[in-house]
Amino acid sequence: MSTKQTVEQEILSATGEKPKGKKEEASEYLGRTANATSDLKDAQYKALSKGAKAWFKQAADALNEEPPAPENIEAFDKYDDENEEAEVETSPADKKEKGKGKIKIPGEKVAKPEAAAPKKEEKKEEAEAPKIRQNSVADTIRHIMCDNPAVTKEQVGKELKALKLSFDVSRLDQVYSFTARVLEILQEKGKL
Repeated sequence: MSTKQTVEQEILSATGEKPKGKKEEASEYLGRTANATSDLKDAQYKALSKGAKAWFKQAADALNEEPPAPENIEAFDKYDDENEEAEVETSPADKKEKGKGKIKIPGEKVAKPEAAAPKKEEKKEEAEAPKIRQNSVADTIRHIMCDNPAVTKEQVGKELKALKLSFDVSRLDQVYSFTARVLEILQEKGKL
């Protein structure tokens, strides 16, 4: 049986995130979910529907603002109409196990019907999608900053280049900003 997932269901399924309910404000939930989406591997990101990618693009833009503005992230449901590709196959066993369909990740051995060649417009949109960083680059940034909390963003960029790691400058900005804020909070609380 084929069912249509909402963008929120798709993102939560892909990232493994879960809402915390009343304990968490909507902007915190959307920001946390956007950060988890940025941690997806390239193949997982490419498997997301058009609607999910559109949601993440605007969420990444909001989080890349100076200072980051998670309150500007739009709700998932605004992108459900674009979610044409989010149809997933479910079986009774899947429903019993998780209650939801599974996102098909590239590389899994799943028989799928032959698809028509993507239109030029879709190829252009794919190229404009936010670049997803590799976990190792983000972790490297965090380690550099934890080793030296006074390090500048430019110094971090130079260290990444010295390590021959490729990275997106906007992603460096975001990881640097978030990590710097966490370090500030830890210092304020006397934990660092």
